[in-house]
Amino acid sequence: MRKHTLQICIFLCALFLTGCSSDEVIDAEMLLSMQKENESLIQEKKELENQLKELSNSYTEIKLANERFVEEIEKLEVKIDEENNIILEIRNENFIMQEQLAAKNLVDNYDSADNTENEDKLVNEKWEAVTNERVKLRLEPTQEAVTIDVNYLNLHFSSFLKGTKLMVLGRSPQKDKFNNIENYWYYVQYSNGIVTQYGWVYGEFIQELNIESNYVSDFKEEINWLITIGELNDVSSSENLADLEEEVNKLIKRNAEAIDIFKTSTLIFDPELPDSDGVKLTGPEYPVISNRFKSFEDLETFLYSTYVKEYADHMLYTWEQGNEPLYLNVDGQLYIDSTYAGARGYYVDWNNYTIEISNISENQVDVKIFLVNYDPGSYDYLTIEVKLIKQSGEWLLEEMVW
Repeated sequence: MRKHTLQICIFLCALFLTGCSSDEVIDAEMLLSMQKENESLIQEKKELENQLKELSNSYTEIKLANERFVEEIEKLEVKIDEENNIILEIRNENFIMQEQLAAKNLVDNYDSADNTENEDKLVNEKWEAVTNERVKLRLEPTQEAVTIDVNYLNLHFSSFLKGTKLMVLGRSPQKDKFNNIENYWYYVQYSNGIVTQYGWVYGEFIQELNIESNYVSDFKEEINWLITIGELNDVSSSENLADLEEEVNKLIKRNAEAIDIFKTSTLIFDPELPDSDGVKLTGPEYPVISNRFKSFEDLETFLYSTYVKEYADHMLYTWEQGNEPLYLNVDGQLYIDSTYAGARGYYVDWNNYTIEISNISENQVDVKIFLVNYDPGSYDYLTIEVKLIKQSGEWLLEEMVW
């Protein structure tokens, strides 16, 4: 570009010195062509600069992704227990995922292009299924194969219950005859949110999952029947596992709301708002502005329906340093002590979590909550443990967890 500009300047200077007329020397078409070429070079330069910028951004993203991947891999510790289960354990955490080692190796071997001896053992398929009867999960596609216990909410069963959702990954190439019935064996994956299991089930006892499947009601009927006959000895006769899981999730969501108004922030208040008599307040106690909690009684009801009475009392009356309450009852109106008001950074994602329920008894349940902390300085997995206590027939959290 600079070369062409210099040529034009030299040419015009020579023209001026010699006194030649422009129509005698200057070729207008040539100048126009040079101008267009100049513009084209400028455009090419911009495009190259943009491409270079995109490449630089892509390289940075790949580098950061690779660093995060290495960090996560370094956290994992692989163990194998006495039953040949793979245990992937995140260091310094209790978050554990288990898979049957032998069963998992089956699908890996069948999918291997180099493993020709297994090419005739699995026909690849993938579809969602649901059990229409109880059916055992087996290590191999035969009636004589070893069975695998199925994990429901950390309770172990000898077979899948009716109404259990499965993912079919493949089937046997030939049908197998059993009690005058011929059907395929299907290689399936089952997950309860914490544990993932693999194995074979006989095709007569599963069907394709569709909108007409009543698997939810079927599953609840199975659980209730097992409780009735006493097969679930550690579950109260009035307790339904599906209902218990729903209750746990409800309490976790209420706990997250309590974190927001007691730990990481507080309810909103206006220092300029006068009291009920129109008198301007001087603090540090001010009325709360909230559609959710319009009175002190609203806050009481929320806390006593979320936590056991002893802990709810603590939150209401001795929460802050010096055993001072954060929220006050002023003639039934909800006030806040602004001395303790404020906010802090908190990055735990309570909208996405999984749970593990165990040690179920009549009046107590152990719960593990698996979450992710998105703190910019320490992205990490969290495992939080809490107990549910039954008081006056109602399940409640033993304490706030956060």
